[in-house]
Amino acid sequence: MEVEGQSNTPQATENKDVETEKTMEVEKEDKKNDEVHYQPNKYPIEEEPYFPLHNIDNYITCSLCGKNITRTVHFQCAVCDNFFMCKECLMSRAETGSHKWTHGYHVNENLKKVVLYADTWNAEEELRLMEGMDLFRFGNWEEIAAYVGTKSERHCVDHYMKCYLSHNNLLPDPSSVLHDTFQETFNDDQVPPYTGPGSDISGYNPLRDDYDVEYDNDAEMMLKDVDILGDEDDKEKELKTCMLRAFNRRLQEREKRKKFVVERGLLDLKNILNEEKKKPKVEQDIVNLMKPFARFLSKKDYDMLMNGLIKEAKLRERIAKLQRYRKMGIRTLEEVERFEKEGAKKEDDKVVMMDVEKMDGAELLKPEEKRLCSLLHLVPRHYLSIKSTIIQECCKNGFASRDEVAKKITIDVERKDKIFDFFISCGWITTGVHINTDSK
Repeated sequence: MEVEGQSNTPQATENKDVETEKTMEVEKEDKKNDEVHYQPNKYPIEEEPYFPLHNIDNYITCSLCGKNITRTVHFQCAVCDNFFMCKECLMSRAETGSHKWTHGYHVNENLKKVVLYADTWNAEEELRLMEGMDLFRFGNWEEIAAYVGTKSERHCVDHYMKCYLSHNNLLPDPSSVLHDTFQETFNDDQVPPYTGPGSDISGYNPLRDDYDVEYDNDAEMMLKDVDILGDEDDKEKELKTCMLRAFNRRLQEREKRKKFVVERGLLDLKNILNEEKKKPKVEQDIVNLMKPFARFLSKKDYDMLMNGLIKEAKLRERIAKLQRYRKMGIRTLEEVERFEKEGAKKEDDKVVMMDVEKMDGAELLKPEEKRLCSLLHLVPRHYLSIKSTIIQECCKNGFASRDEVAKKITIDVERKDKIFDFFISCGWITTGVHINTDSK
């Protein structure tokens, strides 16, 4: 029994070694087949800065608050060794030990540490797989694997079939990825385009006689795909001829409008607006009403039409005024002239009171002073300055002189006299003239 056992042991060991060698050869062959298309240098991946992990468990924690920040954007202190911060601690200027909030830092947004679908595929590899699919299309796995750079052709096929085509939910787990990788500090609101006077002619180049954006600016787009060849049939030639005619009509309309703007002098919009402001209200209404008809007439005919319409409006207004005078009993032009002069004089005598109740300094005035400021159109602060100057002059000399006060106050003489008389009536100043009423 002992001899028989000794004879069987070497044979069993030899058979086991043979099986092990065959298994290793099969594994090597599979590995060789997997890596036959692996070309890491064909589409090199841009290397990202390496940041060492915070501990041996292969994840990063904030050195200030202890929060796990492995899969989020975090910051590494450029001064302290192996010191990481979350964005909340960085924004709150937290400090500990030798670390100060004034230290510089690096931003770590490494996609190699973010896992989306499979533990063996990081976010960067997922992104390059999708880019490879877009570049080389489905089925070109050799080129796609070479573009990924870190996975073999079979790995790319299996991962795509399992995680994309056969997966029920194509989106990753929302709780495992970072949504906001930075804090927006800019304003997304679009600034509305300026539509004020002059904006409609902006971009005009007088030396070239054109605009940055022409009228019907996309007219040339209708001919961008038209090729004039010699082998077209009659219908195709007719179609292209119609397109050319339509294009020419659009160009003619563009040139017509450019010529209209130049001939009418509409490029000097600022001068045009200033001239229109000087015109009476009736003329402004007529001009605005007749502007759409300017394109149907020449400049000479349009000016004649406008002058005739304005003259007609003035005559109608004059006739209506004379009819009112006739009803009032005025029958001659001399009476009309005299009546208009008297009416103008009455209008000048009417004084429009200014409301000073809500102006700065009005609370410091008495009711009589407020009424004076309203009558003279004086701002309360200006009135208080004049009052202080006059009273100081009276206190300095014992009386106030109109001539001396007039030199120190920069308003018209009429208002100076009214203010001076008001102060005398209130007893605030004296003029230095004393009348002796004692009889001998």
